[in-house]
Amino acid sequence: MLKIKDNVDLKELEKFVLYKTKAYRSYVYTDKNIEVKDDRTFDTWDYLECTDLDLYNDLLYDLIKADLVEKVDD
Repeated sequence: MLKIKDNVDLKELEKFVLYKTKAYRSYVYTDKNIEVKDDRTFDTWDYLECTDLDLYNDLLYDLIKADLVEKVDD
């Protein structure tokens, strides 16, 4: 499972067009069903529900290249 690193300020996600929602206290990527939950993990349904899988993969790639994401055990 991928997770945003603990030492990363979540405001950094705004550089990648992920914005904090008031309703869920999580970060979402516009209207593409990509969500970073409060525990810094990606919503497990994101990949299945995402309306643009290329966009989802590009976002993950960009986050990994920026060294904001780490792989953790389930």
